[in-house]
Amino acid sequence: MSSNLSNTSAGATADAEFYKQVTGLLAVARGFAKRQLDSVIVADHYEIGRRIVEREQQGRKRAQCGAKLLHREVYEK
Repeated sequence: MSSNLSNTSAGATADAEFYKQVTGLLAVARGFAKRQLDSVIVADHYEIGRRIVEREQQGRKRAQCGAKLLHREVYEK
């Protein structure tokens, strides 16, 4: 009977260790996925901003709204 208890206890310990390892692997995978997703979002936002600036500037050095702001700041004070 004591050998039965010993086997059950050892099995429970092995199961607990197995689940702990699986949980650890999932945590690492979630962290990796989050970092990758963050990088993709940053790159997308950068590209969106770049395209907005290009559209607003239409080949000029500065967009018209920026030129107006600068003029107002410099000359209307």
